[in-house]
Amino acid sequence: MGYAVSLHDNLMGILMWVGEKYNEAADPKTQERPFWTKAILTTASLYYFTGCIMPLMLCYYENVRHVKFAEFALQPENRITVPFGYTSFYWDTEPSSRRAVERTGNLVFYRERDNGGHFAALESPEGLAQDIRELAGQEWPNHG
Repeated sequence: MGYAVSLHDNLMGILMWVGEKYNEAADPKTQERPFWTKAILTTASLYYFTGCIMPLMLCYYENVRHVKFAEFALQPENRITVPFGYTSFYWDTEPSSRRAVERTGNLVFYRERDNGGHFAALESPEGLAQDIRELAGQEWPNHG
């Protein structure tokens, strides 16, 4: 929680943190687009003006650490039992193979995309929407 306390009232700190995350986990081609700087500034402003940087950091503090995530996800009690879909974006922090994702639960839809990264809704909104529509179209008749 140290990050959250130090960033709570520090707009420049929030801006640096958000900018670093956006630039390290995104498709380099996306970063060249005119809206990218505005996305960083908008996100930093929302965190600062709403005072929600501390709740945002809570998920980093309370959840399973990255080094233990694979072990956690493979435990039977943590398997995803509902049908789910997964799109692996090439520039994500850790793009996953079908084989890896299947081991975590009831995978019914999988796609790999060469563009986009961790911020897929900003970087590849059309592709993400297409995958969601395909998953819903495939599974809705089975579970609706």
